[in-house]
Amino acid sequence: MMFVDSEDDIDGSEACDDRLTPPRSPLCKHIRSSARAVDIVEDEVPPPTTITEFLLQNTEVIVPVVYTLLSCRTRFHRIGASNTVIRDEAHFGKFGSHYLKREFYFDVHPPLGKMLVGLAGLLSGYGGSFEFKSGEVYSDTVPYVATRVMLATFGVLMVPLPWFTSVELGTSQWACHLTTLMVLLEVYNEQFEPFSFAWCVWLLVFAGISIGCVTK
Repeated sequence: MMFVDSEDDIDGSEACDDRLTPPRSPLCKHIRSSARAVDIVEDEVPPPTTITEFLLQNTEVIVPVVYTLLSCRTRFHRIGASNTVIRDEAHFGKFGSHYLKREFYFDVHPPLGKMLVGLAGLLSGYGGSFEFKSGEVYSDTVPYVATRVMLATFGVLMVPLPWFTSVELGTSQWACHLTTLMVLLEVYNEQFEPFSFAWCVWLLVFAGISIGCVTK
């Protein structure tokens, strides 16, 4: 007669051997049912996810990441090419200087934007002494590139917002892409000279699209 100390001392091939265990014993039934369960689990293992399936399953996350990376191109490209005071830098730079020098000034707009300009200047090491006259060349004491980069970062962070907003509103995929592209490419027309032919075409096309969407 053979004695078995525990169920772990025998494998599945020997456990149901008639010479070791009666075929209808609880141990044999348990091992056979366990083997069938393992076969079922192995049959139900899903196939590995392909790259296409992964992209489709994570569209709502991957697409805004791609748009954000593209916005780095539209916001940071040649951001330090001009060393002169351009456009609204003549106004916002002065407001930022007032905050850095702790001077009172009257502003009809909400102060957060000007405060962020002052914060960018403070973090980049600007002391607030520059006059910011339109067209004036920046002095060596004004870290204008670092200040522009910090402010352009807010523009980068604005790009994925319309995507997530459109998703939350339940709009279609096309609407999500359209609203995001409108924010991503809003600076594209800045490369055209005002009142030039290309500038007028760009303005009229989007004005026509906007009016058509409103009146439809």
